[in-house]
Amino acid sequence: MPKTVPGYEPLKSLEAAIRRAAAADCLAETLALTGEYVTKVEQRIRSLPGGSEELPTLRNRTILLFEFAIAMASASRQYAAAELEQVKLLAHYRYSTGSFQRFGTRA
Repeated sequence: MPKTVPGYEPLKSLEAAIRRAAAADCLAETLALTGEYVTKVEQRIRSLPGGSEELPTLRNRTILLFEFAIAMASASRQYAAAELEQVKLLAHYRYSTGSFQRFGTRA
């Protein structure tokens, strides 16, 4: 969407904020900003004349933005799951029979 399109600046700044929040793994902030973005997009769509050339561009930008946010959240979730598996693995060794005797420690 070109910068000269009226009403674009609030969407542009929200898009950037959503991308920053998603990349920083701030899910609550990402969700809040996404809700605000959806509201502004709906307002923008209502203000456009029927058949406006801006509609497909707005749709495509929104899809790309949401795909990015979903990808970031998914990557974060996968990372957390991998970390949890490591903790489970280490906990298994900590509580295995005789572990304190082999290493000279007591839990």
